[in-house]
Amino acid sequence: MKLKGLVQSGLGEGQFFLSLPPYRQGFEQVLGFAPFAGTLNVRVAEKDVAQVERLRKNPALHVPGFKAEGREYFQLGLVRARILGEEGALVFPFFNHHPPGVLEFVAAKNMRKKFGLQDGEEVEVGIEE
Repeated sequence: MKLKGLVQSGLGEGQFFLSLPPYRQGFEQVLGFAPFAGTLNVRVAEKDVAQVERLRKNPALHVPGFKAEGREYFQLGLVRARILGEEGALVFPFFNHHPPGVLEFVAAKNMRKKFGLQDGEEVEVGIEE
C-alpha cells in the first residue's frame, strides 16, 4: 500500500520514548536497527484515514511494553514502511495524542536532516501489509 501525506511537526514525545533503552532494544530485536530518537510525522489525506486506522488496530509487529521507575510503558504496534527509500516502520502507540490520519515513522536516521524535509512537504509512505 502507498499513501501520500504532508510532513508536520510532532509533539516531541517520540524523542523521549525512543530514547528509553527497553524500547530501543525492542526495536533492534523486531526491526533490526536502533531507531533515531524521534519520529517523522506525516498527515495523510482525509480519504486515507480509514486505512491508517485499520493499520493501527492490526499492526503486524509489536515492541513489548515494560515497567520502569513505577511507571508502565505500553506495547507499541509496528508496521514496516519506507519513505524516500529509507526503511523503517510506522509506530502505533497504545496511547496516541495525534489526530486520526497522522502517521509516526521511525527510522535509523533523522529523516528531516537526511532529506532536508520541512513541514508541508509531500512524501509517499510505502507500507508493508
